[in-house]
Amino acid sequence: EWMLLPLVVLLLMFSIWRKWGKDLPITVTTQFYPPENISPSVAGYVIDGKLNRRDLTALIPYWGAGGYLKVEETEKKRILGLLTDHEYKFIKIKDLPATAEAFEQTMFNGLFSGRDEVLLSDLKNSFYTTMNASKRKLENEIIQEHYYVRFTRTFSAVLPVIGAIFFILGIINLFSNYPLDTIFWVCVSVSALIVIILGALMTKKTEKGTELYQKLLGFKEFIKSVEKDRLQEFLKQDPNYFDKVLPFAIVFDVADTWKDK
Repeated sequence: EWMLLPLVVLLLMFSIWRKWGKDLPITVTTQFYPPENISPSVAGYVIDGKLNRRDLTALIPYWGAGGYLKVEETEKKRILGLLTDHEYKFIKIKDLPATAEAFEQTMFNGLFSGRDEVLLSDLKNSFYTTMNASKRKLENEIIQEHYYVRFTRTFSAVLPVIGAIFFILGIINLFSNYPLDTIFWVCVSVSALIVIILGALMTKKTEKGTELYQKLLGFKEFIKSVEKDRLQEFLKQDPNYFDKVLPFAIVFDVADTWKDK
């Protein structure tokens, strides 16, 4: 009768996912500009459902495009000029507006720490604390803005862990010297895999999150597929168009494609 266990778990997990985890249907239409009042950090989080380091580092060119800072690159020769080191200097032009989100303020203020200029090399041993603080505030921003149905992200994190525990337990007992029941532990392992796979899909977006996700997908598709002639039209209308799009290309992980275009 243990052979029925994976089937029962599959039907149960599928029912749970269909009721609480399945996203609303989406319709993707091409977007030529990023969504209004959405930072690249939020866009990067929503587009793939997780926080990557690039979601925060993309704020640097985002602020540059907004006129809040600029970056200067210098070269330094060493070992009789045979090797070249590249150094980057961040120069603050003006403070962020009071309307900027808390995670942006934390990152920006931590970058300069009361200074108007800072070298990248001076940040390597300390800036990670600012990044961690910004990460926590960005996650709070995602929660407060209700892009995801409450508790579904928790389920998508907890269920795979539970499944992994039972999967490891099943494998250990399968290869132990004194297995209690081979068929039983095979069924437990298969059932655990089902929990891991469907549990990871449990995160569900709200209507607000789905609407933003659709716009981001359309914008990402435009970045990947835009032709040269069309891009030149946008650049004629706004010479800074490339710089404004770049932070979003970074969080979409298509920066090289955008740069080549």
